[in-house]
Amino acid sequence: MIKPFTIICLLVFAAAFTAKAQTAPADSITKIARADAKNFRLNKQDFKKFRKDRRNANSDYFKPARANVSNAALLGDSVYVKAYRAAAYAKTRHRHTTGHYVLLGGIALTVVALVAVAAATNSVLTGYH
Repeated sequence: MIKPFTIICLLVFAAAFTAKAQTAPADSITKIARADAKNFRLNKQDFKKFRKDRRNANSDYFKPARANVSNAALLGDSVYVKAYRAAAYAKTRHRHTTGHYVLLGGIALTVVALVAVAAATNSVLTGYH
């Protein structure tokens, strides 16, 4: 009767005093979060809502989801979540709309056309063909 009781007590104490897994340093967790956030992208509807007020970095839009992270166990780590949100916010804040790229392309095309017209006019005026 004493042997089973002793074994049970040893198992309880062993379970109570198990060695905790060593946690990764905050720098490496931050690097992992930034790498995971590189694949983050808001859908069109949420991006339109975000553009109205770009200052809200703590929005629910930037929460890491199991589908977007490399290690789901890190979702419980506050350092990881904060770093992921910051990186996802920064990436989304620098994202441009399609109209932005159309405008830049139109400006570039206009400049090239003006340079071509100026060069053609200059060659006609100077007599060089």
